[in-house]
Amino acid sequence: MRVKINVKKIGKNRGAIEPVFYEYPEGVDTVEKLLRETVRINLEEFTKRRKRTEVEAVLSGEDIEEQAGTGKISFGIAYDGRTAV
Repeated sequence: MRVKINVKKIGKNRGAIEPVFYEYPEGVDTVEKLLRETVRINLEEFTKRRKRTEVEAVLSGEDIEEQAGTGKISFGIAYDGRTAV
């Protein structure tokens, strides 16, 4: 099941909302299951980003252009060593 969720972007652009599409398994039939699966998906993506090396974090022209709109261009690497729980 594919669901579109409007997510507020973090940053100085107040009210900037971006549609994000999530792919859920068929067993998601309650709000609780939807929330749990959404958190699991986002945690999985966060963990993948944390495992990337600096070489893999090279930005494409599209990434630079998108980030320039917010006023900050970064590699998306967290250097503090924290992990999501």
